Amino acid sequence: MSKGQYDHTAHRAAASGRATQRREEVFTGTGLDPMLDPKYRGYRESLRVGVYPKARPIMVALDETGSMGHIPHFLATDAHRGLPGMVKGLYPFVADPQICFVGIGDARCQEDAPIQLGHFEGEGHKMDEWLTKLYLENGGGGNGGESYELGLYAGARCVRADAFRDGDRGYHFTVGDDNLFSEVRAIDIQERFGVRIEDDIATEAIMAELVANWHPFFICPDPGRAGHHEANWRRYFGDHVIIAHSHEDIAVLLCGVVGLTEGTLTDLDVFDRLLAESFERQDPRERGRVITVLEAYAAVLGRAGGSRPAAASEPTAGSRKSGNVRHA
Repeated sequence: MSKGQYDHTAHRAAASGRATQRREEVFTGTGLDPMLDPKYRGYRESLRVGVYPKARPIMVALDETGSMGHIPHFLATDAHRGLPGMVKGLYPFVADPQICFVGIGDARCQEDAPIQLGHFEGEGHKMDEWLTKLYLENGGGGNGGESYELGLYAGARCVRADAFRDGDRGYHFTVGDDNLFSEVRAIDIQERFGVRIEDDIATEAIMAELVANWHPFFICPDPGRAGHHEANWRRYFGDHVIIAHSHEDIAVLLCGVVGLTEGTLTDLDVFDRLLAESFERQDPRERGRVITVLEAYAAVLGRAGGSRPAAASEPTAGSRKSGNVRHA
């Protein structure tokens, strides 16, 4: 975990330097990096020390299969709408964000690296390092899902965070376009995490563990990918399913969701200005599509006024019949 302060100017410059690089030039790995192996140390830490006295863990689990590998590349190479914009956009809403990237593939297709577990970082260059270390295996198959449940398991059982000790939840985002499997298989935990468990764990059960310390969300990159998968996502994430209009909106929607959940974003007109300033969204139609999604989530929180949410309240994800996530 890094100990230096976040430098947005340097982070943006680094992303700009990669802007013209192809995916294989940015993501050069040809296999699982040993330090991304979940067996390395067995856990990841987010500590409230030094320049991060209020560190808040944010896990971003990215589907790196064939249909989704362009999204990590976008985050690493777009200076305003990618990772640098996301970090800058988080700071008004949550103190000292520490981000951990997770790579998700398909363990049931015999992939080499179906779960890759990064480290929590607050410095831009360290975030970039772990993001671009991900092995974009481009796997997956027609077996009805991807191994998102392994990312949930990692958040529930492989993170040590001072925020949890202090009663603050982290944020766990799964970015994908396929179904979740209905169980965490014991064989996958043994092979990928090096941990022996007696039986498979129902995905609902691992989600119940996760919500003790995290606000979990599932982000779909565009409406065309939702299709018949949405009911599956809502089975586990309830109303914490965010369907973007474009993959280019993922980073900014993540910021808005955090702000609304924290209650530090109380006026979406303010967020509209942030879209123009931090994310360089000058086209009001682009900003409008983001605000529309956030208005829908504000309504989930029971906030009056749509574009001008009322004071913060605890989200009640799963209020629809199709969802089962509950927050204490």
